[in-house]
Amino acid sequence: MPFRSPRRDLFTLLLLLAPLLAACGGWPDDDIGDAWVGGPATAKIRWIAWSPDGSKLYWIDGGVGTLYAMTAADRQPIAMASNVAAYPPPALTADGRELFYETSGPNAGGVILLVAAIEGDGTSLGQPRVLGSGLYSYLAAPDGARVALTDYATDETTIQSLAGGAPVDLGRGLEPLAFSPDGGAL
Repeated sequence: MPFRSPRRDLFTLLLLLAPLLAACGGWPDDDIGDAWVGGPATAKIRWIAWSPDGSKLYWIDGGVGTLYAMTAADRQPIAMASNVAAYPPPALTADGRELFYETSGPNAGGVILLVAAIEGDGTSLGQPRVLGSGLYSYLAAPDGARVALTDYATDETTIQSLAGGAPVDLGRGLEPLAFSPDGGAL
């Protein structure tokens, strides 16, 4: 008899019970809106993240929708911004003080990348600053000091320092996936 791992047995059991769980409503739903946040969610949640200290929850209601925040203490959802794209997803800096997010531009084909300070008790955004437009994607460094931008029309990727200076050209057809934890390497 071949060796069977306990994991494989559990997986087989889940596959056998799937129709029963689905029929009785016990199968997990991919829309966690009602279970986690209730109230304002009118469509499926497309992005969700905890603040680095675990005291706040952020999410986007729908594909291009409203960005909400909620503190663990009072659990009252607060709308922070509208017309926020869920892909590429927003990015919190490692210290939780800034949020990078995209919004639809006035023209089709590309989006506008914004960065805004998270203010007050973590449920409001300061005045957003435009970092780029006509973008296909972006990747923010964890420290918030640099951002990789991929242009929609040219497929060119550049690294831009938020402190200023000339962007560094990485070439075409490259979509960066990760910065190092300190943000110094791509």
